[in-house]
Amino acid sequence: MQSTLAVDIGNYSTQSAVIFPDGASPIRTIRSLVYDCTYEREARNGVTNEQNALITIGDKSYLLGDRAGMYKSHLSAAETGKAKPEIALPLLLASLDSNFQGTVKFLVPKRDAASEAFLRQSLVGTHVFTKNGTNLIAEITDISFYEETKAAAEYAFHVGSVAPHDTLFVLDIGGGTVNYGIFTYEQDMFNCLCYKSNANSGGIELAKAIANTDLVQSFTWTTDISRIMSAISQGRTLIGNRSDLDFRPVYDECVSKWFKSLL
Repeated sequence: MQSTLAVDIGNYSTQSAVIFPDGASPIRTIRSLVYDCTYEREARNGVTNEQNALITIGDKSYLLGDRAGMYKSHLSAAETGKAKPEIALPLLLASLDSNFQGTVKFLVPKRDAASEAFLRQSLVGTHVFTKNGTNLIAEITDISFYEETKAAAEYAFHVGSVAPHDTLFVLDIGGGTVNYGIFTYEQDMFNCLCYKSNANSGGIELAKAIANTDLVQSFTWTTDISRIMSAISQGRTLIGNRSDLDFRPVYDECVSKWFKSLL
């Protein structure tokens, strides 16, 4: 059965849904962290679920989600790059609960011919894999790439959230990138008047600024960027809920400097 997998592998979290001929699946959210647990038996015992899936491809096993961040040397989409197959493929396959055949609609911050060609070469084809112990097959026949902020703006006009003759400004502050654009919709035509995507300027830059403060550098416990990003996204200043790892004293100053750099 031909289906479409729509996926946004974000620098912080991945959102995906499968569009079947008779309807779409619920949107699934997984933290964009991947850990190669091929040689770590403890990663297989009682920690896998929909948000922390275990994907096995050939002789490689990958733990995804927040649980992946609990292991050293995990891969973060914000730090490693979400266009890399070792990040993209496990996160794509984790979106599937049954055998899949069809296309993938891939949201990206901006179009890049070289990255898209590399991903298409790596991902298009048949993948035999295991998800949380269930054997599955995914036959990806093609990949279409869409700029995420433009797609959101066009959808806003399409559903009537924005009046047809209004001018729309969108500021999209993500985990890794910051996108902004100015859009119009006239005579049934969507127009992009201005669009810019700045890499490594979103939430990861704030997390890096916090990590580089003297306070956090003085912590005896090793902290990584992904855990600071998790704390920020949850409205906390404790790293891993540890009271001795609190960056509250430097938080406001770091936010102010980060936001001024965005402006």
